[in-house]
Amino acid sequence: MDKPVSGLTRKVIAYSAVPGSSADYFVDWAYEMLLLGHDTPNLVILAGITKPTSKEEALPYLKAALAELDLSEKTGDDAVICYTGYLINKMLATGDIKGGLEALNTCIAVTTRS
Repeated sequence: MDKPVSGLTRKVIAYSAVPGSSADYFVDWAYEMLLLGHDTPNLVILAGITKPTSKEEALPYLKAALAELDLSEKTGDDAVICYTGYLINKMLATGDIKGGLEALNTCIAVTTRS
């Protein structure tokens, strides 16, 4: 992939480790990817979904968009590691260390219960 990707990409491909049922970040990611020059049918559909949206509603379009972009979704420990990378980048960019650590703690608690 020779075009830049959205900063949300790590979070999106690790969606199985992201707590909660909201998929608004799927829509944000798709929109950002379109702005960065990526253009696939399912990315366009995903970017056009009205918020708030659930993972159940958006997941088929996300999976198809990832396949169109040749991006692999992460599962299990790989998803937790990938999501952790996203949270670290977000903490460094925003300086919100406490919020990032709380999100990481929630992620670990949710994924270790499964």
